[in-house]
This record gives sequence, structure tokens and C-alpha cells, in this order.
Amino acid sequence: MTTANEIVLTDRQQFTLSLIGEGLSTKEIAARLGVKERTAKAHVDLLRVKFGVKHKRNLVPIALERSKP
Repeated sequence: MTTANEIVLTDRQQFTLSLIGEGLSTKEIAARLGVKERTAKAHVDLLRVKFGVKHKRNLVPIALERSKP
């Protein structure tokens, strides 16, 4: 079984995941990435697919786990 730490992410995906871990909304993520909200949603949706979760909120524990040293 693949664990969350074994999934390879691009730098942009890693940054997006860290913003999700900070509890930012999609609109706030878009502002931080300098993209439209629709593009930020696409980044979040791709992360949901990669990690096999249904909701963005389920990415928060994954983000926190991956941020551990």
C-alpha cells in the first residue's frame, strides 16, 4: 500500500498542500499562488485525486504529516 509520504509531488503541489495545511481557503490559496481561484481549485482537486481523498479538508492531516521533519 502506498503511503502519503511515498507520493511524489511537484514543487507547486507541495506548496499548495502546505497552504491547505495552514487552513487557507481556495480563494486564499489562489491569491498566494498568484493564480485564479479556478486554477487553485484544479491544483487542490489534483491533490485530492493523488491522495485518494474526497474532500479538501481530508488533505489537512496529510499536509501536516508531510511537513514533519
